[in-house]
Amino acid sequence: MPAAVTCDEKFAELEYELRRLTLLGECGMNVAGAIAGVRERRHLLELQMRKEHLLGATHNKLFPAKRDVDEDMEVIFENGSPRTVTAREAQRIREEREQ
Repeated sequence: MPAAVTCDEKFAELEYELRRLTLLGECGMNVAGAIAGVRERRHLLELQMRKEHLLGATHNKLFPAKRDVDEDMEVIFENGSPRTVTAREAQRIREEREQ
């Protein structure tokens, strides 16, 4: 298997490794050290993605970097969770809920 080069490839590799370790852990193997290693690689990948402006700098989770938006934005709540949408999208959602 060729070495991962892009951030997407590296992230996919980490996801695969975590799935593999999870299955091995469910089979009874001690994978705590290996999972800690995957976690550290993920932190390094997040730093690399922030450096390349692929992630916003203020979030701990893997969220896309901020986009420049020319429209007004609103926060709506869906199933108790906040979500930021354009004002036009928020209006459409409110109209759907009223129907």
